[in-house]
Amino acid sequence: GRTNGSMRRVTACSLAARWQQRAKHGRTNGSMRRVTACTPFPCFSLTSLFISAKIGKQSEKSIQDHSGGFMGKIIGEGITFDNIHYFYGSLFTASYLTTSTDYQFASDVYTEGETLSHFTSAEIKGARAFIRVTNGSTPKISFGDDVIVPVVHQQLTDVPTIYLNTNSTLDADNWGTASIEVFDKNNMIGGNFTLDNTGLSIKYKGSATAEKPSYRLKFTAKRAFLGTSNYKQWVLEANDDDPTMLRNALTKELGDQMGFAFTPGYQFADVYVNDKYMGTYQITDRVKVESGRVLVSDKDTDWLVEIASSGEVDTRTDGNGDLYVAGDTNTPYLIIKNPDKDDLTTDQQTALANEVGTYFNTTFWNNIKDNVDQTSFINWYISTEILAAYKQLSSTYTYKSATDGKLFFGPLSGNEKAYDNNSKYPMDMTDLNTNGSYNGMIFTRADYGVMRNKLQDLWKEDWFKEAVLAKWNSIYGVNASTDVKAALKSKLTALSSEIAQTKAYNYKTTAEGGAGWTLEGSYDDQVSAISTYIDNRFAYLDKKFNELANAEDILMGDANGDGLINITDIVITVDYSLSNPSEAFHFKNADMNGDGQINITDVVQITDIILNAD
Repeated sequence: GRTNGSMRRVTACSLAARWQQRAKHGRTNGSMRRVTACTPFPCFSLTSLFISAKIGKQSEKSIQDHSGGFMGKIIGEGITFDNIHYFYGSLFTASYLTTSTDYQFASDVYTEGETLSHFTSAEIKGARAFIRVTNGSTPKISFGDDVIVPVVHQQLTDVPTIYLNTNSTLDADNWGTASIEVFDKNNMIGGNFTLDNTGLSIKYKGSATAEKPSYRLKFTAKRAFLGTSNYKQWVLEANDDDPTMLRNALTKELGDQMGFAFTPGYQFADVYVNDKYMGTYQITDRVKVESGRVLVSDKDTDWLVEIASSGEVDTRTDGNGDLYVAGDTNTPYLIIKNPDKDDLTTDQQTALANEVGTYFNTTFWNNIKDNVDQTSFINWYISTEILAAYKQLSSTYTYKSATDGKLFFGPLSGNEKAYDNNSKYPMDMTDLNTNGSYNGMIFTRADYGVMRNKLQDLWKEDWFKEAVLAKWNSIYGVNASTDVKAALKSKLTALSSEIAQTKAYNYKTTAEGGAGWTLEGSYDDQVSAISTYIDNRFAYLDKKFNELANAEDILMGDANGDGLINITDIVITVDYSLSNPSEAFHFKNADMNGDGQINITDVVQITDIILNAD
């Protein structure tokens, strides 16, 4: 008996047409829709029916026995109802509404042979449709603004369907409460279940103003919401920046192939919030310190620290901001995710921030080689180059034991904008065959200069060169033990199939029963673009990794590669900037500020080296 929630305005004509269509396909469910007056439309010469909002157990066979088989056509196979009100007489006995007078159905009392004119001002509480009239008649019917067709809660597609209902005013800071009803006929997330609002808390993940927001869920009791390990906290990811809605799920495959201990998982689902269909979502893990997710030794004391740019830090001082260590031109910001600041006193928060800041800024950055878990770090770096999002270096997760041990990098998370999904900053790999040019490398093109510089410095260290090349050759090329490129492309095809039914509803109009989200171009073209990118990216990285690993130490300013820095280097750099390149020009040596461009700034810095030489 649900009549609350979002309602969309449609005419009675469109309602009748849509119910006819659902009858054909065996569907009577859909978001609530508000019905208004319309022009005359023909109705069927069939038994009058009132379908109550209460749905449940009476068998289709029983209903067919009472209504000559017509109800079975509406309901469709496999769906059952109870408390069905049906009538053998006509509700319109006098004139079949031959005038233009507006009428309304009554609230909850119907007798065979009643005339509609008895109830012109009554309140309606259910859906009435398919009125029996004399063959050939065309009655004019209009419905009041409060008439609604209730949502039938059931599984929409072949992925789970989740119904969330909340009376809380949601935001990203404070938990509200919600009830949840899950339909999971294929047992993808542990089967069907229902919880009232004492069993679940909810809040936004990220922007509270997004049209298609992401949500964080916190169950009172642990639940295997991905069908595997039990946790209390989960995420419903909207993937609203990714038209394919596949990039985060594809990154799960990348993380597994690269050998990360943990990468957030995925399961696609249809999501309704207050009976409004929101579209396709991804159930995924929250990045959190606990067994099976991120853990070294102790979930209460292990560090989970996000290396970030200032733009990623919530600096509010009202208690809802981040616990963080400020960065500068040489060191990144550090957002402390664990231990949870809400479990610490103000003094403990200050002590923790000081300890984390001291470790990173005086220990780790000064000797990465000896303080990092090299396996996870190299895996993270190569994965970062494969993903190549413009803001890739602005948010990097790391974790370690609070008392000892190495710093681990990972997991990979938040990759809607990866795989060349940024029209403002598209991936430029046109310098594939230009020796010394790295425009397409993340350490050149990413937006965060502090981390770009850290990676550029690492490419001068032999241990880093050797480790990157060894790992790369193990995942790509003729001697690879694991073909990661092939695995990603195969997974992309599989994911496209997994999401097929639900993404169709995600992009259907609301009039068609969908979420109404728009898509530029075809969906298949969007998926093909990812596949093409993967091919091109692996070829590019293969060329550049080998070039960088085998390069001699770079003498910045030595633009012609002769081992000296003099006026000749200024001339050859100016010529390059004026589109008159020389074969002797060494791009990397001349790109003084590492911005992937050669211009007057680089000329000035080379000149400064010459003028300040002893």
